[in-house]
Amino acid sequence: MKIERHYTPTMSIAEFADKYHLTVAVYDRGPLFTGTKERFYAQFNDVEVKEGSCLASAFGNGSNEPEAIQNYAECISEKLLIVNAMTAARREIQAPRLI
Repeated sequence: MKIERHYTPTMSIAEFADKYHLTVAVYDRGPLFTGTKERFYAQFNDVEVKEGSCLASAFGNGSNEPEAIQNYAECISEKLLIVNAMTAARREIQAPRLI
């Protein structure tokens, strides 16, 4: 029997950001959130996720910066990303499975 296997491409969020010239912004919500999973949040600058016919913001939460970035990677993994949505520089990028 012949089996043809197709695997979803994977990439780290750092490799993905470098490949598409994206910048991850990490925000600290402040001392009121110390010790919580929401202390930091991360997202790419000027990037939205296409959900059906709508664009939605996406971000990742974490108790520290790396955790927030990893959570964001999980949120946008295998989604269609729209960069600079309402400009002439608009780009659409299909995200791979981000690890």
